[in-house]
Amino acid sequence: MREASEGQEQLRTNPLPRNNLPSSSSSRDTELLPGKKSHMLAAVLSLLKELDSRELQVVHRAAERRLRALRRQSAQAEGSDITEH
Repeated sequence: MREASEGQEQLRTNPLPRNNLPSSSSSRDTELLPGKKSHMLAAVLSLLKELDSRELQVVHRAAERRLRALRRQSAQAEGSDITEH
């Protein structure tokens, strides 16, 4: 843990040039999304790299809440589709 913190601190004080940044899965993750959505996802994934453990936990909880809400909406939509047929 200490080594990771020291490494992160070193990166903050000596940022790598843009062309030397390690490749990430963000480009692979966004390939299947159209236009604006892929750019938004790439930006979010890039910002996640800047967060510490506590901040990532906050994001994780917010993402879980959003997923639950979307699943409820989907289930409600499927239920209304069934009653219409």
